[in-house]
Amino acid sequence: ERDFGVRFDKAKDLPLRSEHFLHLLVEQNLQPNSAIVSLLRLLKTKSFKIGVLSTQKRFIITTLLQRWGLEEYIDHVFTTNDSVSSKEEAFARSEELLGFRPSEILLIEDSPQVIKLAQSYGMRTIAVVHSLTKMDAVRADAVIRIDTKAMAHH
Repeated sequence: ERDFGVRFDKAKDLPLRSEHFLHLLVEQNLQPNSAIVSLLRLLKTKSFKIGVLSTQKRFIITTLLQRWGLEEYIDHVFTTNDSVSSKEEAFARSEELLGFRPSEILLIEDSPQVIKLAQSYGMRTIAVVHSLTKMDAVRADAVIRIDTKAMAHH
């Protein structure tokens, strides 16, 4: 977890923490990686259904998708505070939630633990490797390497 110099009581201040996180992203003008945006465009032109699964609050995800002009590429947004209790539950319920078997899903993820979990359900995976990830032991179907320093435009 990054330290932004602000202390929170996690149980009491979670909504404030989420709003602070969003404020930091907007204030720093954080932009999505161009390789990921290009991949979303390509997948959409090939008629792939694209979903976002996040542990962030829904308003953060929808605000960022709108700010970045990416909402047109996204068919479903699932957050652990309104759709499912965990990413593992989402993977287990993928057919019910999305209408696709796990073997028909391509997960793009930067967490080695989530990639391994998805693979255990039979999903294909693309690992997003950046300065904050350690993917040495992960064997994804494909890898995208990004420079996180280039993502912030001041």
